[in-house]
Amino acid sequence: MDEAQWQYFKQRYPEISRMSGTPSLWRLNGIGTTMMGRHDADAQSHAYIKTQVFTVLFVPLFAVASYVVADAQRGWYFLGRVPMRSGLRLW
Repeated sequence: MDEAQWQYFKQRYPEISRMSGTPSLWRLNGIGTTMMGRHDADAQSHAYIKTQVFTVLFVPLFAVASYVVADAQRGWYFLGRVPMRSGLRLW
């Protein structure tokens, strides 16, 4: 991502921070981490916030982190990390 794109996302999502890599997403027999939800969508870039959750038997138990993502052909492009909503922390 070039600097102009980063500044756009920084303006749209003020608390976004750069990432050194993508989060680990894995599940074995329904136990592991996956991405869920979609909120704060940006109409111009088609980016939105998605949350990484830990699941047991495919049931989400707790939120791990939130990321600004854009849809890819398979999965997502991770653009940066943002703080989780307060409701997710309590959940």
